[in-house]
Amino acid sequence: MRDKEIKIIEKDKLHWIAMAKCAADATEILTKNKRNEDLLVRELDILLFWHQIPKSECSDKKQKLAKWIELKVKKPPFFAPWTDTDEAKLVEMKKKDIKLEDTALGRLRDVRKREQEAAFQSSSREEREKILKWLKNLHDAAGESEGKMEEKGKKRQHTVAMNNAMMSGAEESDTKGDQDVTFVANQAAI
Repeated sequence: MRDKEIKIIEKDKLHWIAMAKCAADATEILTKNKRNEDLLVRELDILLFWHQIPKSECSDKKQKLAKWIELKVKKPPFFAPWTDTDEAKLVEMKKKDIKLEDTALGRLRDVRKREQEAAFQSSSREEREKILKWLKNLHDAAGESEGKMEEKGKKRQHTVAMNNAMMSGAEESDTKGDQDVTFVANQAAI
């Protein structure tokens, strides 16, 4: 969704820039005070584009000139110029980190939390105690699994150190046999 918004704003920026250039070119053409018949096709294209007439609407100089004579008395459509504020907004959109709260998923998560809080508050005392006990058990189980992960990590570090010592040949041959046994035992434990 956000990428689509950025693309739309960038497309609008390009349109605004093109229209600003076109307006400047059209003003320059008009300040020359040429007769309508003396206008070049390129100049007519600029004047018609300024009035937002697509090129496909007029195929030759005669049609373009007729259209220009019709539009000459009208003011060109107003377009908002691209401002520093618009540019700052675009830059901010491009660099802004998306927070979970700014997404539909984040809003759904918040709704679910409020629903859970309301359900807990409307529960009986026994139901609340049951829920709290369940949460404590869940928390304790998570702590135990973290402890097991730390223990496995320490065993792996010890095993790697032993393996490196064996590979380097730094130990004497009589202790190397013990390391082999320890290495194999540690590998089996993992």
